[in-house]
Amino acid sequence: MLTSFYVLSLANEARAPPAGTGCITMKYKISISSIAMAAIMLVSMVAAAGVSAAQPATVGAPITGGPSVCYDGVNTWYVAQGAATTGGNIYYKIGATGTWKAIGSGTNPTVVCQGGAGDIAIFVRGNDGDLYEKMTTNGGATWSSWYALPGTVAAGTGPDAVYIERAIPFLQPSGPISSCTPGSQLGPSIPCGLPGLTFPPISTVTLQTDVFYVNSGNNHLMWDSQVYGIVTQTDLGGVVTATPGAVINSTGYPIVFVRGSQGSLYYKTDSSGGFGGWNKFSNGVLAAGTGPAAVRDSVSGNVYVFVAGTDTHLYEANSTNDSLTWSSWLNLGGFLTSSPSAAYATTHVAVMVRGRDGGMWTDTGSAPYTATSDWSWSTTSIAGP
Repeated sequence: MLTSFYVLSLANEARAPPAGTGCITMKYKISISSIAMAAIMLVSMVAAAGVSAAQPATVGAPITGGPSVCYDGVNTWYVAQGAATTGGNIYYKIGATGTWKAIGSGTNPTVVCQGGAGDIAIFVRGNDGDLYEKMTTNGGATWSSWYALPGTVAAGTGPDAVYIERAIPFLQPSGPISSCTPGSQLGPSIPCGLPGLTFPPISTVTLQTDVFYVNSGNNHLMWDSQVYGIVTQTDLGGVVTATPGAVINSTGYPIVFVRGSQGSLYYKTDSSGGFGGWNKFSNGVLAAGTGPAAVRDSVSGNVYVFVAGTDTHLYEANSTNDSLTWSSWLNLGGFLTSSPSAAYATTHVAVMVRGRDGGMWTDTGSAPYTATSDWSWSTTSIAGP
């Protein structure tokens, strides 16, 4: 595993995950005499999942690509790229009935809630292929400028990010430092990544944002870790074919999930000693171009991962022991045309997807999230900007 400070490293440390086996999609053998009945059943099954077979047009413009969602303890934040007819800009809204607001250009956005209400960061693949971030600490009343992070993001993919609150050993690189400004140096080969941030006077901090994305040069999984303005970049290897998904486990370390070169789902887990090797789910193939989403229930501590199957349905698997073992896949139905995004909102889990109509559909789950009866699709979609 190669680590550098604000220096992009493309060394080929890890081999691509092996080819996947198995498939999420179930296969059926239907006789000619049962075609009519099967069609009726299919309509019923899709409608039961909350997405009608006809799926009427969204009132308003559709979104481009998948939505992103997070919960800041008070409000749910939605971020999406608008349709080409609206300029294809990045938009956000607060709550399902909020108003879409444009915040700039880019593609494949992800939003992360950073601990407090209204403390939000949005990451995108820029139109030049670079990784960018924009932040607000006051619920969108004011926003920072877009600023570039190290690394370039593979076309057709985007970043995912998680926020960590735990004690992290932090060594000031050149003695006591109270603040930094754009372009300043905190130490040899360690540029100041974020403008105007104040460093704590002690040697440990409790704030860290980890960003994961696919490198445009070799399709490796990259990890940018931000701690008070210093961005540490690590090449995690592999061959990744879609936007990754990440979640924080019960001990405060990230688990990151990816779609491998053959469409299978892989993951690796961080610990105090760094990320381990690749682990492969025993079966399942993700729909082409789609990546996973993951969330942790803070009450039970269980981790849930969501994917789009090759049949366009939403699937969920869960782990009760921080990814040591996983349940079998649960088919949640629906009609996905994007990667899912998931958020835990105090009493429930919400999974957002783009549906066949181009709008955003929600599958809401209640604990323990392990049966189809625990989940319910929205009956209408949220229109794009």
